[in-house]
Amino acid sequence: MDVLRTNADAFRLVDKDDEPPLRKLSHGIEGEALPLKAEQPTPPYPHMIKRDGKWFHGYRFDQDVCDKMLHETPEMMSRFGPGDKAADVFFRNTIGYVAAGGELKCFTAAGDELADRLQEILTPAASQVFPGASEVGLTPKVYSIYANALLPGHVINMHLDVPEFDGLDRSTTPNWLLVAAHCSGLFDKYRVKNCTCVFYPRSTTGGSLAISPPQAHFPLDPASLHEADQATFIEPRIQKVRKGETVAFDADSCFHHSEISRAAGDPCTASILPPQLPEKSSFSARRVEGADGEWEWLVRDRHGQLISVHPERDVRFTISCKLRVVPPSVPRGENETGAPAAPDSPQPRSRSAALDVHTMIRTLAKELYRRGRLQSAEDAESMALVDLAPIMVQEFIKPQCPNKEAVKQLWNL
Repeated sequence: MDVLRTNADAFRLVDKDDEPPLRKLSHGIEGEALPLKAEQPTPPYPHMIKRDGKWFHGYRFDQDVCDKMLHETPEMMSRFGPGDKAADVFFRNTIGYVAAGGELKCFTAAGDELADRLQEILTPAASQVFPGASEVGLTPKVYSIYANALLPGHVINMHLDVPEFDGLDRSTTPNWLLVAAHCSGLFDKYRVKNCTCVFYPRSTTGGSLAISPPQAHFPLDPASLHEADQATFIEPRIQKVRKGETVAFDADSCFHHSEISRAAGDPCTASILPPQLPEKSSFSARRVEGADGEWEWLVRDRHGQLISVHPERDVRFTISCKLRVVPPSVPRGENETGAPAAPDSPQPRSRSAALDVHTMIRTLAKELYRRGRLQSAEDAESMALVDLAPIMVQEFIKPQCPNKEAVKQLWNL
């Protein structure tokens, strides 16, 4: 917690603003947005964001599509909230990130120290998620660290993490498009296998995390899966928010979401409304006067006006560390650490084999046509990305999401 308190001013509200390099609305891709028309003041598709005279699909509008079913019954709303969009607007601190194939860049000295510690501690766990990597001498490497802070009433929507491919990641490509590409199964040979480790620096009430394999794997036994899928198969589980515990899994392939975060002592029997946080709210920490060792967190609006004060015990903190277990490409004959690879190990691809966004989009469009979701082959070649997007999410991502019955069974609702 010391790192988070010391760097509390780095927390930013996750709302409709860009968080480069984690997420951007505009990537310079032809057809990724629609011009704003005076005669059409409302967005042409749900979950869109208005920016610079254009309509863009939301950063993760696929989450909104997948999460909707969690709020369809009273018993589900009591556990996961009423489905208010404000419940997914929490605070995030980007501690470090690798963009466009570079090196890990941490934004504070404390972040560099934390990255080194996490690299050492989490490498064994990440290797177990993809056991084949260690067999060929590949060492997992930290490439992303960020902290999330959820207040009572906040939830983590049902989602997959954003994957990356050889040549494409979230700094160059829309988040939802990368998720759709992975779920399609058409780009497995380009996929970078990443392990997500979620660490809980302190215990809280509520906010437990549910982790499930893709719906297509239910109710198969791991032994019946294709070898490439066995690493991503896990039994559905619920991880409580307990101090010092860490869960490691393939978050790019396993859907996950949380129950409502609650204040200490909340009986967890009724739904609560999320806090309505003003845009560009700030988050900061201070010691509690007269209480040795106690801290509290303050929310202020963009003008510095105090909005609310929260005891630290009521805030659901997580530190998410992502490790690249199987890198996109390394020099032929070497592994990620630069050591010679084993003679019989798989040879990595050269950089010339990297994937480009145009190829990704048109390959997915052709698959939509093959499945009967587009009317003609011409549509697959010419339809704009902004129009393809809702179809891609419904066809590639939504079917992999655990259905309502599976969620209710896991949570014993």
